[in-house]
Amino acid sequence: MTRRPMHPVLLSFVWGCVGVVVIGFFLPWASLDLRTTQAERSIAASIRKASRKTFKKSSGASRSWIHGKRDNGPIIPTNVRGYQVPLFANRKGVKVAMQLVKLFAKTDEQIGWKSYAVYLLPGVAVVCGLLLSAWGGDRQVALAIAIACAAIAGYGCWTLLATDTRKAYAVAIGSGLWLSLAAYAGLSASALLSALPQPLQRRILGRRLAGSGGV
Repeated sequence: MTRRPMHPVLLSFVWGCVGVVVIGFFLPWASLDLRTTQAERSIAASIRKASRKTFKKSSGASRSWIHGKRDNGPIIPTNVRGYQVPLFANRKGVKVAMQLVKLFAKTDEQIGWKSYAVYLLPGVAVVCGLLLSAWGGDRQVALAIAIACAAIAGYGCWTLLATDTRKAYAVAIGSGLWLSLAAYAGLSASALLSALPQPLQRRILGRRLAGSGGV
């Protein structure tokens, strides 16, 4: 395959989107609101009961963590960041991570193993950035990446928007996951633009693209 990099203007936007996906991976993805719905109150009660039984502690939960008897760090988290999902989904009693995985997996089976798929979100974004850096000027490569990124963004947004996550899973979706999905939409748009004929690209992007050479 002949190396055909995409235009620097589009490539800068691509890596900006990749950066947002990576940043979103370290921001909150989901949290339990322990105050509102019956499902949430049920989960809160079960966590408090487990905490009392394990640590012989009669107090309830804080907003973000349930602490053990000793002040040696958090025990049971009620919010989770992207990179924490596999760690917490494989830890018994961490409902927020398990519910988040279940939201996308639609099953309780092998939740621990399926949770590792979250690493694909930043991983695929970086791979797409590298491919577009090398062959983004090739219309077939750019179109394939545009479709793949649109599918990821579309599936993620459709799942979140079509589901009452608070009622069905007792979780509130955090900014990190939304940012990552929005960045995938940006990746798709930039790859699709790179797949368009050069005159149309110039018309869309204006003088900045037209004055800096061909793609």
